[in-house]
Amino acid sequence: MKKDTRGLIYLCEDDLGIQIVVKEVLTDVGFTVLAYGSAEEMFAASSDVLPDLLIIDWWLPGLGGEKALERWRNDKETKAIPCLVMSAAVEIKKNALAQGADDFLAKPFNISELIITVNKLIGDRGSITYDHNVKN
Repeated sequence: MKKDTRGLIYLCEDDLGIQIVVKEVLTDVGFTVLAYGSAEEMFAASSDVLPDLLIIDWWLPGLGGEKALERWRNDKETKAIPCLVMSAAVEIKKNALAQGADDFLAKPFNISELIITVNKLIGDRGSITYDHNVKN
């Protein structure tokens, strides 16, 4: 039996074990999760539907979470979409929030805390459909 989706989440996490757990947990509670191993991969992926939430690891290889968040916040299409930063380095929480993250989750995290935080950030938002053919 297919569940109705509660929202679309982009998950940008280079640790495959964490990526699998987060995707499985959030899928089990009704979210659709698209997982990416790097910020470059996430930005290169094309989609007609923008996510309701971005979950991003701060210590990504390549572009990195800090630069990816900056790019996310500077893009007119994604700047209003909530962003949850995850990191084992709890000392970066203040910096992540100052850079535009809406919330921070320390690794290792409690599954219940993940679900509560995601529900809080998504709230009653519906998926935002983006028509690439519309001209401003």
